[in-house]
Amino acid sequence: MIDLKNSGLDLAFDEKNLKLISKSKTLKLPKPGIRTLKQAKKFLMDEKSTAENNDQNIYYMYRDVCANGDKEKLAKYNLRYDITVIPPNKIGREFIKTVGHYHPFLKNEKVTYPEVYEVLHGTAHYLLQKIDMKGKVIDVKVIIANKNDKVLIPPNYGHVTINAGKEPLIMTNLVELNFSSEYGDYKKKHGAIYYGLDVDGQIKFVENPKYKEHPKLKVIKVREMSSFGLLKEMPLYVSAIKFPDKFEYLTKPQFCFKE
Repeated sequence: MIDLKNSGLDLAFDEKNLKLISKSKTLKLPKPGIRTLKQAKKFLMDEKSTAENNDQNIYYMYRDVCANGDKEKLAKYNLRYDITVIPPNKIGREFIKTVGHYHPFLKNEKVTYPEVYEVLHGTAHYLLQKIDMKGKVIDVKVIIANKNDKVLIPPNYGHVTINAGKEPLIMTNLVELNFSSEYGDYKKKHGAIYYGLDVDGQIKFVENPKYKEHPKLKVIKVREMSSFGLLKEMPLYVSAIKFPDKFEYLTKPQFCFKE
């Protein structure tokens, strides 16, 4: 059992049954959404690698996680808190990953909704790619995050999360409540602009040939961003409940981010 009290909630993860557990009577967990290999195959470098295991579950998404009384507090600020679990695995040569998506542009604006992630357990490789207004990828970066790290996904960046470790990757996210993610371009191009492959047990990024141009991949270090409400010693959930106004940039990015 993996203790997840660093989330700010009384949670644990049952590794044997791949299930998030609430130890509190004030927190009833929602039923997780499950991504299967069949659903993910169009986002992979080699979709044939799913042929024999189409129904295999690859990761679990708990949406709108809240203790009693907190949902209204977050909804008032149009915020939603989620938890995603990605058990260690490989699909063909690729380390296990989320399928990847972009966020929509705000109406009459040139910015998309940002998002914040927090690692509770394991190590995450967040692969970000920035698009211009014509959909061209103009910047690519990877952020490696460990336990208690918080990562901001800025406006106009699509993102994939890769678990290249041997432990379950358990992460939270805070995001605007109402928008729907856009998966089409990642599906059309069979994933992100780079693939994270297993080479002798280490992750190696290689170009996805479905993209015509490949900006150089930059490795970015995690840094504390107190002005964005992101403190390493304070769980993201606690920050969001105590200081929801600090996260206005997630719902009104047109006023908070400048090129």
